[in-house]
Amino acid sequence: MEYRQDCCFSRAQTTAMDVFQKLLFEAVEEPDSDKRKAILFGSHFTRAVRSVAYSSELSAQCFNCLKRCPIILKRIKRLK
Repeated sequence: MEYRQDCCFSRAQTTAMDVFQKLLFEAVEEPDSDKRKAILFGSHFTRAVRSVAYSSELSAQCFNCLKRCPIILKRIKRLK
């Protein structure tokens, strides 16, 4: 496995808790019931719910994004 920002970053932006909240707010604010159903039963909302339910909201399952995270790298340098 390798860290690929193009894949990991986009996954974090489409399957995190923030996306779930954004879609839920969008559905609640939608006045048209057909559009509301389309949002709630759509694949994007379903994927966001599944992501939150199974705690897979980390950027990627490989955790390589965490290995290269500047905050974690600073912490490791301090510990050495």
